[in-house]
Amino acid sequence: MEHIDISEIVQYGEKHVGETVKVKGWVRTSRDSKTMAFLALNDGTSLKHLQIVIDKARFSSEELAPCLRNGVSVMAEGVVVPAFAAGSGYELNAESLSLIGDCPSDYPLQKKYHSLEFLRTVPHLRVRTNTFNAMLRVRSKVSFALHRFFQERGYTYIHTPIIT
Repeated sequence: MEHIDISEIVQYGEKHVGETVKVKGWVRTSRDSKTMAFLALNDGTSLKHLQIVIDKARFSSEELAPCLRNGVSVMAEGVVVPAFAAGSGYELNAESLSLIGDCPSDYPLQKKYHSLEFLRTVPHLRVRTNTFNAMLRVRSKVSFALHRFFQERGYTYIHTPIIT
């Protein structure tokens, strides 16, 4: 089965309700209780996260523990259902969960707000934050609109070298 983008489920979830889908992404946050676990998964295609609901009775603790840490990348397969909380969109009831990429236990990005000064110290992780994610999306749309505007009027885009 081919994986589906999280933005597809966020935008068109009603079309996927009851379907078994496979998603891949990074764990933004996780919550763990005695019988259930929850992951907020994001693959970069949407600002919103997809909640993965995990019934711990279906998984061994050795299989599940590495997938419940912030920053790891996982693949989850399961059924898309309307979210338990009204108006919260859709979530995935996990039938299988596997670790794609591990993350060190001292991963610096947590659920809390991070100042821009702090983010300058971890430039390779900045794009995983909501601030930079939103800024880069706006920049992409503006750049596309400018290029389309000039292309429709017969201009040619050239990338000149920087004179140093």
